[in-house]
Amino acid sequence: MYIFRGWDEQRLCRTPSKHDIHRWLGPDVKVILVRYCGHVGVLSDTLCHELGITDPDGLVSERELNRALDAFPRTKEELERDFLTGAREALKYGVTCVHSEDYHRCHLDDLIYLLQNQKEIRIFEKLNLDFQEFQKFRNVFGVLSDFSTVGSLKLYLDGSLGGRTAYLSEPYVDAPIRGKLNLSLGELAKYLFLTRQLSVQVSLHVIGDAALDVAFKSLLQHPQIAKPRLIHLQVTRKDQLEKLKLFDVHLSVQPYFWMADSGMARKRIGNRMETSYAFREMYLRGMKLSFSSDAPVEPIDPRYAIEAAMKQGFSWEEAIFLHTFAASEVSGPYLSKKLGRLEPGYLADFVVYEEDPRRLPKPVAVFVKGREVKIERVLSSSHSQSLRQGGNESVGSS
Repeated sequence: MYIFRGWDEQRLCRTPSKHDIHRWLGPDVKVILVRYCGHVGVLSDTLCHELGITDPDGLVSERELNRALDAFPRTKEELERDFLTGAREALKYGVTCVHSEDYHRCHLDDLIYLLQNQKEIRIFEKLNLDFQEFQKFRNVFGVLSDFSTVGSLKLYLDGSLGGRTAYLSEPYVDAPIRGKLNLSLGELAKYLFLTRQLSVQVSLHVIGDAALDVAFKSLLQHPQIAKPRLIHLQVTRKDQLEKLKLFDVHLSVQPYFWMADSGMARKRIGNRMETSYAFREMYLRGMKLSFSSDAPVEPIDPRYAIEAAMKQGFSWEEAIFLHTFAASEVSGPYLSKKLGRLEPGYLADFVVYEEDPRRLPKPVAVFVKGREVKIERVLSSSHSQSLRQGGNESVGSS
């Protein structure tokens, strides 16, 4: 069984299919090719037969893709290996705390054990559970250690813009579809009733404007005790930007999407771009906002998001605040009062630079809990040089 992630039809100039897998690797292989967004994939012919996938090209998305991936869970050792790889990659770039969602292709007991015992990086874990799991494992939410908190229920209302599974109020410009709503109002209501009862934060993945309408309606009908989090908010309308002010929610957005998505998004939604990726406007309207990377979809190196935010009109100071202290405010009862500042009483998690941080250099040292972390040093380069990601100029470009 082989799983590969990272294809992009924009670069390939076409979408791969199960026929490509047959031609490349033969007829009897079990292979999943996952689009870089993680919401769309292609299954080999053998897997299509095993899982009852009838699409002529082996294309799957959202629940079908997740079902295929979950059919091949990782062992406890593989989960730990992947976790350590990810943690060390984050620390290498000075990221000492992540808001992560790791319940994929593994057993929940193995994940909780790992979170309870790891001492590599601070983690605010968001669990994506089906409703039966949520009922069964409701007591798993809480502080596990001074490194790990299971703090939020993650629900995907829709998919991705690039994969055309983001749920839109009007059809895509380049396809006669509106995307997918992954949870009906009735299904979402059951979750929100229980999150309110348990005082557990709900994090809603919302990319399309129609998905945001569903979030609005559901949160109005089922007010929450723990402040909800809306994640992404890439496609928005003018009336929604007005309505957002009325909700006591936290918005988790990814500034680098504004750069990485620009060409693709205009093909998908056309002139709706005028009111989309409106992160600066949200901030100026006084909405509770924080920045993140959405790694591994985009680079985990925070300099990409910080630079993208500055190109959207945020100051360096605003971008740093939104990437640190503002994000810590929704990190649960333990971490929220101890992260994001260099002050007495806060956790000694910090990075060291040899150059002025305003020039977006690479860190030369990273400390967690007051101890220097042994990391693979990122190759140094002059701040005037350009890094490239996804075909876009990034850190250090003029």
